[in-house]
Amino acid sequence: MSVASGGEDPPPPAAAYPPLMQQTPPQPLASLNSRVYTNQITLCLFLLQLAAAGLAVGFFVYRAVKDIVQDPRSRNARREQSLLRQWLPPVEGAVALSIVLAFAWQKAVRAWPRAMVTVILWSAFGVTLAVGSLLMCFSMPATVGLGVALVVFSIGTGLYACWVTRRVGFTARVFKKAVQPVDKFRGLNGPAYLMVAAGFVWISVWCVAVIGAVNFRFPGLTILALVVSLAWTAEVMRNVANLTASRVIALYYLRGMQSSVQFSFQRALSYNLGSACLGSLFVPTIEALRILARGLNLLEGEDEFMFSCAHCCLNVMNAVFEFGNSWAFVHVSEAFLLLSPCISSVLTSLVCLTMVIRLCWFVEQIAAYGRGFVQASRSTWNQFEGQPGMPALADADITSSVCFLTGVTSGALCVALAGSWTFVTHKHYTATVSLMAFYVGYLMTRIGMALPQACVGCYYVCYAENPRSRLFEDSPIGERLNKMKEDGQDAVGVAPTPRFPHQHVSAA
Repeated sequence: MSVASGGEDPPPPAAAYPPLMQQTPPQPLASLNSRVYTNQITLCLFLLQLAAAGLAVGFFVYRAVKDIVQDPRSRNARREQSLLRQWLPPVEGAVALSIVLAFAWQKAVRAWPRAMVTVILWSAFGVTLAVGSLLMCFSMPATVGLGVALVVFSIGTGLYACWVTRRVGFTARVFKKAVQPVDKFRGLNGPAYLMVAAGFVWISVWCVAVIGAVNFRFPGLTILALVVSLAWTAEVMRNVANLTASRVIALYYLRGMQSSVQFSFQRALSYNLGSACLGSLFVPTIEALRILARGLNLLEGEDEFMFSCAHCCLNVMNAVFEFGNSWAFVHVSEAFLLLSPCISSVLTSLVCLTMVIRLCWFVEQIAAYGRGFVQASRSTWNQFEGQPGMPALADADITSSVCFLTGVTSGALCVALAGSWTFVTHKHYTATVSLMAFYVGYLMTRIGMALPQACVGCYYVCYAENPRSRLFEDSPIGERLNKMKEDGQDAVGVAPTPRFPHQHVSAA
């Protein structure tokens, strides 16, 4: 009816109105300040281990000092005095050298990232070969054995350096981009300095405790327990520095935040310490088992049953790796060995280098979001799988191998210093001092190199989480992924390294 007739016009049909766009409600951002302690059981175990190690170290130091002071003419006191004079100074010199080398490597990588990737790969080969030859020249059975091991490792390192030649350019570009945000955060290297200083003090006291443990009832088992405790503690210290840097860098990439280094360090030492403890214990164990499976997988075809088992073991370890890998710190054949031990050693060292590539990618999930170790591992790898080509590209990255080789090179240089020093002063301790020097040199350098490794890990994981960020507009990762899509090639353009069974590599 019209208005003139006294009626009301009917409402227009619904089709006359344009449909309203239904907007998806914004997803809430994940909490950045979770106050839940991650992996509490592992944290308790680590604290108990640390307390037990502290008590044991204190007891053995007291025992050594007591023997020397109260009865300096006794057999035990004379032996401990000899160790203090002949064994301790070279080891302390090696620790001091390792600290200098650790931050020299880090400074060089940050200043000249393009050149240092190649320098590290080939210096590891040259230094280990030279130091191994030096140890063999000492002409003692123990030093010859250590020298042969270093020479064999150097051969594997040289083969690996040749293998990854075409990956060096891409890795150098990623290094250059990843370390750029470091200059924006004052004091970001402070946690690494603190961890190295704490490591120096702990190793110095630990060495005196080893001297006191020599005269204990079971010296071999006691010293072995102290060595294992030191390895776990040093790895946790490295991951604490890694977590601190990862949180700061990850929040810069994901939220554009200028996060406090001190606050991130406090979280790494409190709420996220359990994840650092679990990762330090769990990841090396998984990777050690994967080394064996990969080494056997290289020799398929000789024995169908044995290598079918090797493929099965490798598949199992790769499945387990989804639940435990160091990416989460960014997001928390017997007959062959007997037949050819030298070839087996070369292959083992070669595969050892390839396996450390995937060891640093999930720190951001723990550091930024406070997630547990297993949850962060799965979340990070799922993010990689959500980006076509990203798992293959991450698996082909050699950043972790570069950081690993800096530790090996520093350890070999420490062996050259401490071994030569001991050989001149007291030949009897040359082998043990050389082994200890390599051990502490490697550990201290890895702590110092935590910052650049954390930067690269954050760069990969944050790109996978938000590839359209303005901070990744000219990312070498995006360029490589686009090139892989266009050309249909693999991640590196060369023969794939033996990380997965062949059907997985071809699919990548």
